[in-house]
Amino acid sequence: MRGVAPFQRWLAAFAIIALPAFGRDRVWDIEFFGYKGIDVVEIRKAIPVREGDAFAGEETKEKIRKAVTAALGREPTEVTAVCCNENRDFVLFIGLPGSSAMPAGLR
Repeated sequence: MRGVAPFQRWLAAFAIIALPAFGRDRVWDIEFFGYKGIDVVEIRKAIPVREGDAFAGEETKEKIRKAVTAALGREPTEVTAVCCNENRDFVLFIGLPGSSAMPAGLR
């Protein structure tokens, strides 16, 4: 059993150094903007993504786009994921076409 201790030390070192690099890729927070005149509580209920759910990139964003479009009859102005916190979890920003939505302009 002498070979077990070095292996355990190697495994512990690997876990401490390498595993955080793999991250969790989860949704940490969901924020809305441009929502004046829109019931954000209802939109939050309509989207199929919650904080803590797995984040699958474009697949997750497309699900959100479809759910917002179905709930409002209009597409979201933006669905963006920003990486990340210390666990590689994402913040999702969902732009809604409310009366406070403003088109981004270039100067």
